[in-house]
Amino acid sequence: MHVPPGSIYGRTKIEFLEAVISGLSTRERPQLLVGYFNCPQFMEPEVVTWAQRLGKDGWYVRKTRDGIDGSRWDAAERSILCPRADMKVAFKFLNGVAIDTYLAKAKGGPNCFDHMIASVSIMPSTIRVAESVMPKLSDHAALVAEWAAGRPSQSLTHVMQSLVLQRNGSRKTYFRTDSLNRSLV
Repeated sequence: MHVPPGSIYGRTKIEFLEAVISGLSTRERPQLLVGYFNCPQFMEPEVVTWAQRLGKDGWYVRKTRDGIDGSRWDAAERSILCPRADMKVAFKFLNGVAIDTYLAKAKGGPNCFDHMIASVSIMPSTIRVAESVMPKLSDHAALVAEWAAGRPSQSLTHVMQSLVLQRNGSRKTYFRTDSLNRSLV
């Protein structure tokens, strides 16, 4: 998924995050959510959202951010990182810390805007940042997740096989969201 940037689409970003959180909360099966979230502002040493500002006594949630209640904005960014009790940020869960995925460097860091949020039951065995980045394609580093033999569960394996199709040996990857929606509902 790609979450719109709040600096341009403030209300849309928060409504988008809230809709995804709401949709995930109604599903019974394990879930895997991957993408460019455009949040939070920082992951380490603590989560700091784009609704927060640094004051003389530390971080605080502003009253409003782009016309949206600051508490609502803050809650949406925090909730997407743990939309259900069984879901965790995979990189931090497996490695103990967040990692920089945004190479252009917003102020401070690590700027971890790209995430894999997974139900613990289908958590990959390892996750890492790709060693190389194609600068003409993105200013973000890719996350590479791997599952040990026997994982992920059969239902997720079926979904993943349905999503990625190789055509005539080409390197193009095609996504079939219709299979994903049917398999995960």
